[in-house]
Amino acid sequence: DRHGQIVYDRDPGQIGQMISGNMSVQAESGEAYKILKEDGRRYLVTSAPLQMVGWDIYSKSDWDVLMSDGRDIRNLTLIFVALSLVLSFLTAHVLSIGLVTPIKRLKNAMVKVSQGYLGVQAGKLSGDEIGELGRYFNEMIAQIKYLIEQVYKAELHEREAKLNALQAQINPHFLYNTL
Repeated sequence: DRHGQIVYDRDPGQIGQMISGNMSVQAESGEAYKILKEDGRRYLVTSAPLQMVGWDIYSKSDWDVLMSDGRDIRNLTLIFVALSLVLSFLTAHVLSIGLVTPIKRLKNAMVKVSQGYLGVQAGKLSGDEIGELGRYFNEMIAQIKYLIEQVYKAELHEREAKLNALQAQINPHFLYNTL
């Protein structure tokens, strides 16, 4: 009340007692708060004036009880952030493997071709740009094999033509010598 006596408290023994000096909280704006240490515990003391009756309402709450929900939310947030980071790293790892593996496969095929082995194909082609590169690589190898075969056939025909020309030169010579 306006004389500083407690009008209501959970503890009926406090009713009618005077408010202790350390509970006193005043602010120019009317509402105020402070943290009070009492018996090794911390309490949040808030006050608000009731202008109509000239009283001040005081509330004394256990700080640990008030903050327990906040700690739970903080801990859940930290767990969520940690799990999100782990999930992000796993997702990035899987995506990088999915991107790097086809490139490595294509590179290995190119290395074999550079060593002279033309029987290689870029296998397991996907529908993305790397798969398209693999298809072009396979087409290029097929074209190289075709051109090598054409050159081989041309050289074979050239040798046959030379052999036929030599035979044509030799045959009349043999006929003349035999007559």
